[in-house]
Formats: sequence, structure tokens, C-alpha cells
Amino acid sequence: MTDWRKATADKVRADARRFVDALARRLTELDAMSRKAKRFKVFNAEEYSAFKQLFLSFTERTEEFQLLSYLTEDSLANYERTAGQHWEDHRDLEDHFHQLQVPMLRQVISTNLRLLKIWDDRLQRGEGLPYGARELFLESIRIIHDAKIQLLHPRHIKLLDESALREADRVERLLRTLIRKAPRLFDFAEGGPMLPPGLVPALDDDDDPFAEPPEPPRQPTIEEILHGEDDF
Repeated sequence: MTDWRKATADKVRADARRFVDALARRLTELDAMSRKAKRFKVFNAEEYSAFKQLFLSFTERTEEFQLLSYLTEDSLANYERTAGQHWEDHRDLEDHFHQLQVPMLRQVISTNLRLLKIWDDRLQRGEGLPYGARELFLESIRIIHDAKIQLLHPRHIKLLDESALREADRVERLLRTLIRKAPRLFDFAEGGPMLPPGLVPALDDDDDPFAEPPEPPRQPTIEEILHGEDDF
């Protein structure tokens, strides 16, 4: 192998490991957020600010995880093409990637279900939903749909617990209910005003819950995701 080819192969191998390590850090972060989510059992106006921030942060981290998962898959595919005598290292790294991905996907689904139940409890109490919630729920349904598709991939069959798929179905049904009852637009992050109960617009018949959401704020760069930087 020429020096150039060896240098390229070494870089591809190092990149693959870097992406897998970054994914492992994301699992730790999502796990910590999931533990925080367990403190919220019903809607509480005094805890609303903390709950809202957790929901937004968890959604943001989930989007980063999904992007990072796709990048890791590409990186591992590149590594496989150049692995050569390092084929065992590639196999071990790929196995580790899948062992990280499945529990993380389950975490995404179960924590979304827990947090969405708080929004539903808020509705049941006649509190209404803030402006912009509908757009956020549309993004959440895309995230859950994507997580379910990833769980159904053949490579995850041995690691899959069907209860995760049942939870995903429950999340999607709950999201559709929330979307129908949520008002449209405003800056959710700013905590917009509430609509009075009974004046919340319904989902139009031609609305598609899987439609693309409005243009999001600036997304973090790959380097920011890899290093877990929060200030972007």
C-alpha cells in the first residue's frame, strides 16, 4: 500500500471511530434528559418553563442524533471499503454502532411519549396549547416516523424489542391529536400567548402531518455536533 493510500485509510478509520464516539456521547446526553423527563408526570404551571425547555432541548438533541447516525453509517461504509487488514476492527466498530443506535432510538420514542403526555394533560385541563406548538409537533412526528423506520431495518432485528414499535405507534397517534388541537405559528421558544379553550383551530382536511415544517433556525455544524457544543 502506498503512503498516500495508507494515510487515506488511516483517516477514514479515525473518522469512523470519531463518529461512533460522538454517537456514544449523544446517548449519554439523551439518557440524562430522559431521567429528567421522569419528574414530569402531569401538567404543572409552576414547572412549565422547565418542562418546555426540556422538550425543546430533547427535540434538538434528537435531530442531531439522527443526523449523526446517518453520517456514522456513511463513515462506516467508507471504512469497510478501505479496511483491509483492519476488517475485524471495522466489524467490532459497526457492531458497537448498532448496539448504541437501538437503545438510543428507544430512548427517543419512550421519552417523547412521556413528554407528549404532559402536553395532552395540559389540554385535558382546558389550558390550550401555545402558538408554534403545532409546528413543533409536526417536527416531532417526523422524528418518530424516522426512528420507527430505523428500528425496522433488518440489521436491528436481533436487538429489537417490539414494545418500542408499539410505543412509536402510540406517540404518532398522540401527536396527531395534539396537532389537530394546536394553534398555528408564533415563536414557540418565546412562549407565545395561549388560545382560549374551544378556539383552537382544527387540522384542515388537506393538511399533511408529514409535511415539511417551516424553515428552522440555523442548524449546528458537523464539528459542533461531534464535540457536543451547545452555543450555536
